[in-house]
Amino acid sequence: MTSRDEYQQLAEAKLEEISAKIQQFKAQAKQADAKARIEIERHIDQLQDRKALVQSKLSDLKKAGENAYAELKAGMETALNDMKTALEEAAAKFKV
Repeated sequence: MTSRDEYQQLAEAKLEEISAKIQQFKAQAKQADAKARIEIERHIDQLQDRKALVQSKLSDLKKAGENAYAELKAGMETALNDMKTALEEAAAKFKV
């Protein structure tokens, strides 16, 4: 397996972790009062938008030729780091 394949598998695993965390927030929203639920759902929407961006970048990365791969990988890293930060902020805010 090449490092490119390994990186793509790592990114896919991170996407699965992101999905699991979003599901935790959804479960928490169901338990929250109306005001808190609105706030949690707003964050869930933002997280899902960021997740879609990460998925799009991963798709682009899989299709990329060797010349474009390094540049796309850098964009993927940035998107994953932004997603991680957003998840950590939401988790801290909602105590998940």
